[in-house]
Amino acid sequence: MSEYKGIKGFQVQTRTEDPTPTEVQTGDFYYNSSTGQFKTINDGGAPIGAWASGANTNQEAGQRSCASRSTPSAAFVSGGFDMVSPPPPSALANAETYNGSAWTEGPDQPGTARIGGAWGTTTSFVTAGGATGISGTPLNPYAFEYNGSSFSNGGQLNTARRNGAGAGVSESSGRMVAGGDPGPALNLNEQYNGTAFSEQAEINTARIRPIGFGTEDAAIIASGSDGTNVESWNGSSWTEVSETLVALSASAGGGGTSTSGLVFTRNAADSTVMTTQFWNGSSFTEVSELNVNRYGNAGGGPSGTVCISCGGYAPPSGSTIAKSTEEWTAADFQIKTVTTS
Repeated sequence: MSEYKGIKGFQVQTRTEDPTPTEVQTGDFYYNSSTGQFKTINDGGAPIGAWASGANTNQEAGQRSCASRSTPSAAFVSGGFDMVSPPPPSALANAETYNGSAWTEGPDQPGTARIGGAWGTTTSFVTAGGATGISGTPLNPYAFEYNGSSFSNGGQLNTARRNGAGAGVSESSGRMVAGGDPGPALNLNEQYNGTAFSEQAEINTARIRPIGFGTEDAAIIASGSDGTNVESWNGSSWTEVSETLVALSASAGGGGTSTSGLVFTRNAADSTVMTTQFWNGSSFTEVSELNVNRYGNAGGGPSGTVCISCGGYAPPSGSTIAKSTEEWTAADFQIKTVTTS
């Protein structure tokens, strides 16, 4: 850590506020005149980033399945739940693709489903399980696969469920974890190979509506059942590794890898407070919040520095649906305050 004697005699840039990601690079050093602090830009830690507005989805919906593993300008969503128009509320089969400037509808998935687990990309996508009706039943036992142009029915889960989490990179490489409701929270973990699901080592803490991200062999499952527990998958077993900063609300968004991830939704204990948390492989750190207060939002991304969020319900009642899209981009370095004693 630098001290005053180590920087005496050097010209130091003065700023009235901390910089944005495009204004700095690793190693930069400056003085924030508003806070009276010297600061430096270091590798690692929570990234410098912000949410920016994108295009509205065509369908008003929450609890949708989402995949986005390249950039915020490439995303795919399907299914979900429409509580607003036209009445009565209904589960959906609708799907949409995002190109960075607009959402395009179609094709529909083989059946209606909401609150399923999902993984993949815009051209190799899977959503599995979920509820087919507005009451949470019946349950969808199948995987729906999308190849970039059309949907098809995939393999059948060993245990049909809703409110599970997905992690994976393609139609032939993913897993469905946890879930439950109706019935007790589940600790089940099933791997998908593009044809069939196989049961594997269970998670340590059963939960409903967790957030999952990562790959088939290196995944993270966070929060769920209004808890904060975080577990890591190494390809053969789950280990409890950390906690989220606050419990995350139902059907939250998330994306990334086992070493760089992001979760984003409202605080489960306070519907007026949004939270976005960055995962660095060992712990979560609070970063910039979403601009639109929502829960039940779809989300995905290839890392903790590139994610997308769309749709969801506006608290507290959830009677209003947010059609808006927000894109998260960040630089993979952090601002640190330097002592000058």
